[in-house]
Amino acid sequence: MEGTKVNGSDVKDSLGSPGYDGSPLKLQLIADLSSSSISAFTEENQDARPVARVSRYGIKCNIAKTLAAWMNNINLQVEHQLPQLVIFCNGNDIANTAVLMVESTMGYIKGTKVTMRGQILEQDLQNEFKNIHLNEKHLVYRAKHNIADKMMEYPGLFMLEVEWTKSFQIPPLDPPPPDARAEIKAQIVIGKNMAYFNFYKQLAMLNSLIHGLETGEVDWLVKDTDYPAKERVKELVKRLKLGDADLNATVNKDMNDNATNGQEEIMNCLEMNFDQERKDYDFTDHLWSILCQCVSYQDCVEALEYVFDVLRNGDLNPLVHRYNTTTMAEMVRESYCGKLRVPNLAGLYPIQLLAEMGAEKLRQDYVYMLLSKDLVTLGQLQSLIDTKGTLKKKYSCLERLHAVAEMIIMLNLYLQIPYAKLSSCAKDMLQHYEQNQLNPKHVFTFTMPANLLKGELELKPCHWEMEATRRLPNIVASTKYILRTSQPFPHVEARPVGSQNGHITSEGSESDIAAENYYYFIKKEESLNYMK
Repeated sequence: MEGTKVNGSDVKDSLGSPGYDGSPLKLQLIADLSSSSISAFTEENQDARPVARVSRYGIKCNIAKTLAAWMNNINLQVEHQLPQLVIFCNGNDIANTAVLMVESTMGYIKGTKVTMRGQILEQDLQNEFKNIHLNEKHLVYRAKHNIADKMMEYPGLFMLEVEWTKSFQIPPLDPPPPDARAEIKAQIVIGKNMAYFNFYKQLAMLNSLIHGLETGEVDWLVKDTDYPAKERVKELVKRLKLGDADLNATVNKDMNDNATNGQEEIMNCLEMNFDQERKDYDFTDHLWSILCQCVSYQDCVEALEYVFDVLRNGDLNPLVHRYNTTTMAEMVRESYCGKLRVPNLAGLYPIQLLAEMGAEKLRQDYVYMLLSKDLVTLGQLQSLIDTKGTLKKKYSCLERLHAVAEMIIMLNLYLQIPYAKLSSCAKDMLQHYEQNQLNPKHVFTFTMPANLLKGELELKPCHWEMEATRRLPNIVASTKYILRTSQPFPHVEARPVGSQNGHITSEGSESDIAAENYYYFIKKEESLNYMK
């Protein structure tokens, strides 16, 4: 029986290609400088930017100023509020203007000017900031660190954002103080090239089996083997009779064989902190670990026929846990007293037996992983580990538990967060998943003190900003100085800024500074005019 593949929408990379359809006068699609917007950091993961589509936008700055003045006059003459006007400039003026915006709000006309100086070496930033003169004593600083850059082709989002308040600082990019507020924003996209890879493969196989019960077609994830499942079951029975203490490691060794070198490295690191394998496997757990690697329907049936022959003849009285309610576990119990009725292994019945064993084994695995480290309590897991319900419902719960497990491992591996905070993160995710299905687009936010993330915050951020605000009745005007490692305005040509030590010149090309640490320097300035 062969059929469709299991990498459906639930395990697909949800980020895909960015949608840039619609009006070109939407600044957020080109550059989002808002510190609170999710899209402000998702664009850090976008490899391809629509340069060709936006390069035709951008007009001369003097024309843009004329349009903005017209819009200003119109706002003064009409009583109702007009839409915001966004004008893309070509950046060829002295100030390198990229965007002008005009809008009426709260009895004021707000004008916004965004300029960009391109490709400034990190060592030259101090000179740029010496020309800034601010009267405000307390400024708000924000920094973003893209943790996903450290991970192996991670398709999801893993961003660290920090905010703090202090006086004007030179040089910029200094690490935040220990009392700063830090937020971790992360998406979970379960799939390949991720931690907990073995359990993902088992979960994918379970999904294929459940799909096969509906369609009659199963996609066997292992395509070829020199060691049929029946032979491996024979080895299992032999070792169970001998009471092999290392049976778990032996039976599950093949699950690691298909992992990439990078995945093996991740799993080796994780074993230092998380004991992924339970030590209390029962017979159906061992059986699933073998049969989930079958290469065909016939391979599975032949292995099950051998199992029932052994049970019927009384050659083995394997252990099954008391809480194991699978059909196979019930038949094992019947074999203890010679009452086993060997079923007819035809049609979808073998698939049903296998799917039940997989759902029960993975349920126990996830419960063990979360409880063994005191991350959550059994009561907090209860809604997701209920043994009642259809296989589809059980799979949905397992998928969410897997997402929690992967998130906790990623936080521990890449940020070395203490267990107390990991526990809080796990509880937040479980609370979310009690009411919601798995959604690859959902972004989890975890708040914690910056001093717990000191190692990451000492690295240079991908986004840094300093904000000064001016408060008027009912409205606030701000000026932001922003440093970014990526080009935020593809419609404006980035021109390298000369270095005092001669590393680059104004005529330098992008390839000349490719190996250097440079930033794009953006200034976003808002002005307010009272509407009489």
